[in-house]
Amino acid sequence: MQWGADGSPDPESAWAVAQEVGLDIAKAKQDAVTPEVDAVLAQDVADVKAVGITGTPTFFVNGKLLPSFGRKQLEDLVKAEVAASK
Repeated sequence: MQWGADGSPDPESAWAVAQEVGLDIAKAKQDAVTPEVDAVLAQDVADVKAVGITGTPTFFVNGKLLPSFGRKQLEDLVKAEVAASK
C-alpha cells in the first residue's frame, strides 16, 4: 500500500504504481472484491489477532515474537534461539 503525506493509506497511489508496471487495473479492481478475497483477508485478520501483531514490521523467530524492533534485538533473539536448539 502506498502511503499519503499524512501517513494514511493512499490506494489511488498504489493503483497508479501498479498500472505503471503493467497491471490490468480494471481486472485487478474487479478481482479484489470477491468472496474468495474477503475470506483470505478475514483469515489474515484472525491470524494477526491470534499472534498479537500490532504493527509492522513484525518479526518472529521460531514462533517467538520479537518484542521490539531493531537489529540488535533481532540478532539477540536469533542467537538465543540457536543456542536453545543445541
